[in-house]
Amino acid sequence: MPAPSTEMTVEEKRALARQLLARKSGPAKSGGSSQTHQRLGLEDDPGVKMLALQKAELARLGLSNPYFRGHETVSGDTVVMGGRSFVNFSGYNYLGLSG
Repeated sequence: MPAPSTEMTVEEKRALARQLLARKSGPAKSGGSSQTHQRLGLEDDPGVKMLALQKAELARLGLSNPYFRGHETVSGDTVVMGGRSFVNFSGYNYLGLSG
């Protein structure tokens, strides 16, 4: 008796591929209608929504955003923001070439 073949036929491979694709994409809709995919924009991202809520709450309270303050001078060992001088612990202007 010959040894059983472990190779799949072309039809078996296609059937297996259909099963795997169906499992990956979820159950197919009946009636032959194609699935529609909703394209989400950046404004639908949960992180963007949370940032928008935080900005709105800061505005409601009359506060400025503490994370995005502009510097009035070139970034060096000290910076000036809002007319006050601060030590800059997070600068990257090691060679004094920043602008």
